[in-house]
Amino acid sequence: MKATVFAEAASLPFLAAIPFVTNLPLAAVVFWFRSAFMNMSWPTWSQYTMEHVPGRERPIVAGTVSFGYSVSFLIGCAVGGRLMEHSYTLPYAIATGLYAAGALATWLMLRRHQKPPAWVEAT
Repeated sequence: MKATVFAEAASLPFLAAIPFVTNLPLAAVVFWFRSAFMNMSWPTWSQYTMEHVPGRERPIVAGTVSFGYSVSFLIGCAVGGRLMEHSYTLPYAIATGLYAAGALATWLMLRRHQKPPAWVEAT
């Protein structure tokens, strides 16, 4: 979980900097780093969730996680687009705050990462 939280936290400065960068080559680098760090945490998170679920339940858990991600992405894009009609910086400030809260919540809930229970490995 340390890798997941580190990757999420490392992306925050780049996400917060996006609305303030006025140089196109620099903006491309900032977007690239933001995307790299944000997407870096997904494989470790996915592995962690699947380790703690019995084998027969993994498809429904994977589908539920994917559905939740897609719905939140849809809502975030719709709300962010409406907010950008009024302010370019506000949606990025809100996204940075929400992402920081998510990284903190991940760390608080999972800081005592344990191996999956034996019954999970047996199924």
